[in-house]
Formats: sequence, C-alpha cells, structure tokens
Amino acid sequence: MLNIHLPQPCHSATRYIPLSMTMSTELTATDTGQRQKKKLIQRYGKLRKYHTPCAANDHPELDESPLLEPEEHREYQRLIGIGQWMTMIKRYDISYALCSLSRFSAAPREGHFKRLLRVFGYLSAHPHMGLVLDPDDLELDVDFLQWKEDHLIEYPDDSEEQDNSCQVTSQVGQGQDGMPTFDGTELSLTVFADSDHGHDRLTGKSVSGIFVLLGSAPILWKSKRQTPIQTSTYGAEFSALKTAVEISQGLKLMLKSLGVKIKGAVKVLSDSLSVLHSTQPDSGLKQ
Repeated sequence: MLNIHLPQPCHSATRYIPLSMTMSTELTATDTGQRQKKKLIQRYGKLRKYHTPCAANDHPELDESPLLEPEEHREYQRLIGIGQWMTMIKRYDISYALCSLSRFSAAPREGHFKRLLRVFGYLSAHPHMGLVLDPDDLELDVDFLQWKEDHLIEYPDDSEEQDNSCQVTSQVGQGQDGMPTFDGTELSLTVFADSDHGHDRLTGKSVSGIFVLLGSAPILWKSKRQTPIQTSTYGAEFSALKTAVEISQGLKLMLKSLGVKIKGAVKVLSDSLSVLHSTQPDSGLKQ
C-alpha cells in the first residue's frame, strides 16, 4: 500500500487554481457550471447529491434499459461534452466515470443517462474544487526499487534521450544540445499507474489509469480502455506501466525543451510488485 501525503492548499494566488478559474474576460468555469446546473434542474428537477461520481463495481455495458429518444440522445452527448471539458480543465476526479459513459454516446440508454446525471450530482455536491500548484517534492512513504549502480553492464548503450526536433532557433540561452539552458528550481516528476483488469464484461478489456505530478502539482491525468485484451492482472498492470513510462519520457523531453530541469530520476509507481520486479535487469522474466 502507498501512503501519499498531499500538500494542503496554499493561499498564494500564483500557486492555487480555484474553481472559478478565468477562461476569458467574461466567462468563468463557475459561471458555466452554475448555468448548466440550472438547466439540468429545470429539465430533470433538483439533482440528487452524491459523494462519488459512480457506484462501486458498476458495469454500464451490461445495462439493457430502453434506448434514449433522439432529443434525450442529443442531451446525453451534450452533457458528455461538458463533462469532458471539465475533466480537461481540472476535474480529474470524474475521469473514470466519463471514460465509462462516453463510449455509449452513439447509442445511450436510459440507465446510462441516469449514471451521467449522477456525475453531475457529484459535481453539484462538490463544486469548489481546485488544483494546488506546489513545486515541493511529493512526500511518498514507499521504498523504491532502484536500478543497480552497474546497470550499464546490462545496458551498455544507455544514455539520456534527446529530441533534436525541439531545438530553439535563438542562440540566447541555448545549451550545447540545442535545448534552452536551465534557470530555475529543479522539479521532481512522479507518475502513478494502475489498471482495472477486465473491467468491461462484454469485451474483456481493461482500463488504465495514469496520474502525473510535477513537484506536488497535478499536470496530467488519463483514464482509458486498453486496446489489447489481457488475460491476467499482470498483463493489464504491465500495459498500464508501459503507458506511464512512455508518457514520462515524452514529458521529460517537453519540460527540457521549456528549460525545466527534472530532479533526479522520474518516479513511476505501481501497486503490482510482480510487474515492478519484472522490470529489473536481474529479473527471471525472459520475454
């Protein structure tokens, strides 16, 4: 089990993005959310408030309720779009629920619509959420599996990755590798990876969950069904970990091109000990 100590919201306006984050000179996320809430109340009555965006062990793919009428179908698609927009801004707590429901946009059922209203009921119960932009290292009470110091014996061609396509055009502030020179605080990069094996009861596909923090600030989150069908929990966890590593590699290069230096190695965490052990050079897994 991982014990994660998240920082408390600070009062500095430069480090905290509240729910009313300004989107334009006249429009804020709070204003948009309140308007959508009023429209839903006018059409469907007062929203019941929930403390979770979806029920535990819920499988909307097994729903056999009647299909929605064309007008309700369009409303379902509209609410899915609003939910995805809110997820992209900062409401990563509804990513999993939106991932499960958005796949039914082509032919939603009444049960899917009720589940979608539950998501907005959850947002109504927890409207004032924000992101803490904290550059301090994330406190983790966990033992990391470290590479051996002599890992170059196993991997003699190991070297820092470069991306020549991201070279800056000006010579001012440019390093020898064509990247901007570093001038600022070093930031740690932490990636969490997990999977829900065989979540889809019809197709057998698993769901990957990725959560990335720069320092202690969330910068990327993803909940997505895996393409291959894994026959074991190990395979689903390994696939999620592979995606997390690929994301971390891309983020390292992007941050480097912006002149941001990563402190030490990127920390990639998974709750599958067998998968973590199989990534070591002395692993007995030969595949």
